[in-house]
Amino acid sequence: SVTNPILIGQEVSAAISFFPNSAKLSDSSKSELREVAKTLISTGARVAVTGFSAKWVLGSSHEAKLATARAYRVGKFLQNQGVSNWIYYYGVPSLRTNVPATDAWKSELRILPD
Repeated sequence: SVTNPILIGQEVSAAISFFPNSAKLSDSSKSELREVAKTLISTGARVAVTGFSAKWVLGSSHEAKLATARAYRVGKFLQNQGVSNWIYYYGVPSLRTNVPATDAWKSELRILPD
């Protein structure tokens, strides 16, 4: 489990949310990602996508796979929107947090510094 991972780079969107226990993007997240894609295409910046899971089964391989699948899903969605930038994705399983689980089911996007 991880407490407050250090993420570098500037956030380029609100947190991208998912359906519970899933890597399926919500409709609002798809809309947000379409707007982010326009920005990324115009800037050509490198982007990092970090996927998170809730703390239901700390350290389980399921949580690790789910967090990575969320990050990967966001990266693939951006590519399908025409983003050809360098995209790095990573999953942070079982994030220790006091926020509700629904807030932990997310991915974050950041533009990486040069």
